[in-house]
Amino acid sequence: MLDAAARQPDVTFLLVGDGAERKRLLAERERRGLHNVIMRSSVSKAEVPGVYTAADACLVPLRDVPIFETFVPSKLFDVLAAGRPIIGAVRGDARDILDRSGGALLVEPERGDQLAEAVDRLRGDSALRQRLAASGREFAEPHHDREALAGRYLDPLREVVGA
Repeated sequence: MLDAAARQPDVTFLLVGDGAERKRLLAERERRGLHNVIMRSSVSKAEVPGVYTAADACLVPLRDVPIFETFVPSKLFDVLAAGRPIIGAVRGDARDILDRSGGALLVEPERGDQLAEAVDRLRGDSALRQRLAASGREFAEPHHDREALAGRYLDPLREVVGA
């Protein structure tokens, strides 16, 4: 993301969270003089929807390591449900979900050049932003409803308990 921010100095990039890489990213941001990168500490669960809503687009990134090919970040569905266009820098299952959703531009993980191109594409095409946002929201409604998901988990459990 820092590579993309360096290529897009007039775009503000917001990172939220206190992940393991935070200190390194802060230092690298300062070293590069990337004044367009804001790094905010974690927010409460109640504040997350507001962060998504305030964004023009959201990034769902995963490192480019084989184990993450079977990993689906929980924020993926949250961002789709929020009706925000996504740039997905993922592989495997998460990429398949985003592809099916129609709510994302997909780039290769850890490719700042591709991320910068996706940001540029979204900036220049409001119809694309609207289409991605609407498609993602429409996809999330049946796939992210917590009651429906709970039912899908409970049905097999009921069968096992009943047997």
